[in-house]
Amino acid sequence: MLLELAGQSKYLAGDFRGAVARTAQLVAATVRKGAQPQEASLQILLDSYYQLNDRKQMAQTWEMLLRHHPKPEYWRNVLEIRSAQPHSERVDFYYLALKFDVGMLDDPEDYETLALGAIDLGMPEDAVRVLETGLRKGVLAGKSEPRFRRMLVHAQAETVKTSDGVKGLAQQAQRASSGQPDADIGRIYLGQRMYDQAVAALRRGIQKGALEHSDQARIDLGVAYLKSGETKQAREAFAAVKADSEWRGLAELWSLRPSEASQATKQPSQPAQR
Repeated sequence: MLLELAGQSKYLAGDFRGAVARTAQLVAATVRKGAQPQEASLQILLDSYYQLNDRKQMAQTWEMLLRHHPKPEYWRNVLEIRSAQPHSERVDFYYLALKFDVGMLDDPEDYETLALGAIDLGMPEDAVRVLETGLRKGVLAGKSEPRFRRMLVHAQAETVKTSDGVKGLAQQAQRASSGQPDADIGRIYLGQRMYDQAVAALRRGIQKGALEHSDQARIDLGVAYLKSGETKQAREAFAAVKADSEWRGLAELWSLRPSEASQATKQPSQPAQR
C-alpha cells in the first residue's frame, strides 16, 4: 500500500522517474507473490515510460497489461510492436493470422496477403473465412471489391480440391520417414477445423523430425490444441518453441489466448483506459 501511494504521489507530482522506481518495485513484488498487478499501477508505469521516452520499457509494460488485463487495445499495441520487428516472410504471415484471430486485421492488403498465403499453405478454408470476414466488415469494399470477390470464388474452388486430395496425402504422410508430410497434412486439417486429426498429424510430424520449420509445426500444434479447447496442451506446445527461435515471440502471444478466454468468462469486458 505504501509503495502504491508513493508511486501515485510521484506520478501526480510529475516525478516520472520516481514513479517508475516505486511502482515497478510494487509490480515486481506482486508478481513474485504469484498475484496479479493492478491495471492502474501498470498504467502509471506505462505513462511514466512514455514521458521518459523509454521505448523498451513501454513495450514490456504493454505486454504486462496484455498478459494480466487482456483488452483489444493492449492486443493492438503489442501486435504492432512485435510484428514490426524483423522476421522472415513466413513468420510475418503467422503474425497476420494472429491479428485476424484477435480481430485486429483492418488493412485490405493484409487481408489479401493472409488469404493468398493460406491458399499457398494448403489452407483455402482459412482463405475463405478471411475474405468473407473482410467483405462482411466492409474492409474489402470499394473499387477492389470485385477483385476480392473473384479471389473468394477461387479460394472456394481450392477448398474442393483440397478436400478431394486430403485422403491420399494423409496416406502418403503416414508412410513417409520424414515428418514434413505429416506437418503439411496437419496444417490442412487445421484449416478444415478438424482439430483432432490436426493434432495427431502434427504430433507425428514433430516426433518423426526432419522438419523444414519445426517451430512452425509447434505453433500449428498449439493452435490446434487451443481451438479444440485443450488449453494445457496448447501452452505446452507453445512453450516448446525454442527460446532463440524467431517464432518464440509469436508463441508467447498465442499462449496468452487461453488466459484471455478464461478471464473473459470471469468478468465483464471494460473499455480500455488509454
